[in-house]
Amino acid sequence: MGEPFSAAEAQKICLSFIQNKYWRGKAAIGETELVAGGAFPVYHIKGTIMMKSRGVMGRFIFTEAPYTFDVKVHALEGSIISYELS
Repeated sequence: MGEPFSAAEAQKICLSFIQNKYWRGKAAIGETELVAGGAFPVYHIKGTIMMKSRGVMGRFIFTEAPYTFDVKVHALEGSIISYELS
């Protein structure tokens, strides 16, 4: 078993994934935690993303709502295991 990615590298992977999926949003990392209790170590990365309204009227009436995301990054492979946006 190799060395896990650093927290900074895992955050870059996470931000790249979020920005590719929600390209109109602005994402920011809130917290990063390395959990090593399972079969392999996993980074749990939480943050927020601000997305603009899709409709023209929505841009005038509503402000950008912050959404929270929770991304799990495989600490050895650098792959996205799962993500949730709420």
